Amino acid sequence: MTRAGMGLGQRKILDMSYAAAKGDPGRLPWNRDEPDRLLTALAETTPEPGRLLDVGCGSGNFAEYLAGLGFQVTAIDLHPDAVSMAQARSAASRTPFTVVRGDVLALRPDEPFDVVFDSGCLHNMNRSGLRTYRDRLIESWLRPGGEFLLEHWTKRHPLDWRPIGPRRRSGLVEFFSPELTLVDAYPNDLAVPLPLGPRVAATLYRFRHIPA
Repeated sequence: MTRAGMGLGQRKILDMSYAAAKGDPGRLPWNRDEPDRLLTALAETTPEPGRLLDVGCGSGNFAEYLAGLGFQVTAIDLHPDAVSMAQARSAASRTPFTVVRGDVLALRPDEPFDVVFDSGCLHNMNRSGLRTYRDRLIESWLRPGGEFLLEHWTKRHPLDWRPIGPRRRSGLVEFFSPELTLVDAYPNDLAVPLPLGPRVAATLYRFRHIPA
């Protein structure tokens, strides 16, 4: 996660949610232990798992799943409670993964990743953070030919807006083009507790980095 690229409302929601969870990932309002269609499709179509970056990993539930598929997972989050949960999950897992505490917008890895996965980070960004995220993703996080998997909350209707919590956005396919080409997209309907829910529309995007 990132602080500089987030609004005050998003930061408050994260702080309140982690404080209320008291170290239990199952008490986080966005917790889901079952992988979504993006990850099951990745598993079905990737014969040789490589290096994977989990951006805004939260409690590390998806990082553990991806490590179990054979990926070399680096999971990054800024929130200390998220990092503690992810580290505990990795330590207890038969397929451990690397957990890094840091601001994702400042991340400049030594070499790019084969896959970048984001479930819940980008939709917390403000406009400035969104642009920086795009630049970092294309310039240093994702190798040419690599895949970007994104879950982003979208609008159920034109007035679907909340003053706090994740932003509902559309137009992401155009935003990431031409460097990223859409491979597939799946609509998703989620049950999320108030004040973020009770129902949330999300889109699962699968992009591929096409070199110029």
